[in-house]
Amino acid sequence: MKIPKRFNVFGKKITVKVGNLGANYDGMFYTLKDLIVIDKSVAKERLDHVIIHEFLHSVIARCSLEAVVSYPAEEVLVDMITKALLENFKIDNIK
Repeated sequence: MKIPKRFNVFGKKITVKVGNLGANYDGMFYTLKDLIVIDKSVAKERLDHVIIHEFLHSVIARCSLEAVVSYPAEEVLVDMITKALLENFKIDNIK
């Protein structure tokens, strides 16, 4: 999958960059910066999962669901939705 430069989430532009997040993270969404960072070491096979996972975090933030969903619950929810999307839809390229 090609890493997009940005996403549009309910009218808000979310920038996507590649960077060095360290050993514990494949990707990170920074709510206050409207920024998704994908770790440069993410394996090509996992890239689709990581991009969609972080995108879904930005959707949750734009819906203000962070206030009602705990972070551990958000991680499980985002991960399961990502897996379901990848199991059921052919995602070759995100524009």
